[in-house]
Amino acid sequence: SVLDATMCFVYDENDDKDAWESGDVGGFECYIEADDEGEENGDSNGKDPAEEYNEDDDTELLSVSASNNTLSLVYRDPGTMRFVKYVGSSAPSSRFDI
Repeated sequence: SVLDATMCFVYDENDDKDAWESGDVGGFECYIEADDEGEENGDSNGKDPAEEYNEDDDTELLSVSASNNTLSLVYRDPGTMRFVKYVGSSAPSSRFDI
């Protein structure tokens, strides 16, 4: 198992906080189930987690919205993929992670 520790910094004053929490501007950390079909057949399709992500898919396990000065700890199985959804141009600020 893996422990992911992410310290996140964004500008989230007043209305900006709602934009980050809605997920409409991206910037959220997403955890999804790994697709084992290709691995079982010995076929590695080379896709990264962001390419595997589909909003309508039911493989999403957890989404962590960007929030200022926040430490997120997520304990996950090795078969779980993690990525940060792109930050859209309408986002109130950049996202900084440590």
